[in-house]
Formats: sequence, C-alpha cells, structure tokens
Amino acid sequence: MVCSTSWTNTAEQQQQQQEQSQQHQQQQQQQQQQQSQQQQHQQHQQQLQQQQQKQQHQHHQQQQQHQHQQQQEQEQTQEQTQKTKTTTTTTAAATSTITTTTNSTHASMMAQHAVLQFTRHQKTQHKNLRLGNNNNKNNNLNNNLRLSIEKY
Repeated sequence: MVCSTSWTNTAEQQQQQQEQSQQHQQQQQQQQQQQSQQQQHQQHQQQLQQQQQKQQHQHHQQQQQHQHQQQQEQEQTQEQTQKTKTTTTTTAAATSTITTTTNSTHASMMAQHAVLQFTRHQKTQHKNLRLGNNNNKNNNLNNNLRLSIEKY
C-alpha cells in the first residue's frame, strides 16, 4: 500500500508539472504576441510619420514654386505698366498707348487672379494637413485603445 501511494503522488506531481509547463508556455506565447503587436504598432507609427513628413515637404516645395511663379508674374506686370507710362502727342501714338494700357490692365487682372488661386490653394493645403494630423491622432488613439483592450 505504501508503494501505491508513492506512485499516486508521483503521477499527481507529474500532472502538476505538466500543467505548470503548459501555463508557462502559454504565458510566453502571450508575451511574444504582445511584443509582436507592439512592434507592428511602432512600425505603423513610423510609416505614418514618414508619410506626413513627405507630404509636408511636398507642400513646402509647391508653395515655393507658386511663390516663384507669382513673383515672375508681378515682375512682368510691372514691366508692362512701365511701358504704358510713355505718352505721345500724335494720334497714332495715343492709340498705341491705349492698346498697351488695355493689355497691361488685362495682365494685372490675370496676376490678381493667380494670387487669389494661390491663396485658395494654400488654405486648402493647410486644411488638408490639419485633417490629416487629426486622422493620425485618432488612429493612434484607436490603436492604443485596441492594444489596451487586448492586453486585458
């Protein structure tokens, strides 16, 4: 009877050891999954930041190009305006001056139109950047909330 009792104790001990080993393996798997999820989350965050930086860089380049175009248009308008300041006493010269003035006025209106378009474009770009930043913040909050829920 003593032998059977020690055999029973040994079987129970083996079963407990197996259960503990399984629990330990499950804990390790959970930790590995959490680490993997955290790495994926960090990679996603880095990708979002890189995209945002790229968009901001492109937006800055576009602004510089628009400003350069605007400056060229203003210089052309100033040149045409200076040409219209020449006055003559003959009828032919007066007619020519009127035509040049009309062309200069048209160019000035075109330049003003270009400035308005550029201003609208800037406002739209800034609005889009703000919306993009808000979307990134919301995505980050949602991801953090999801990770917190999954932990528990």
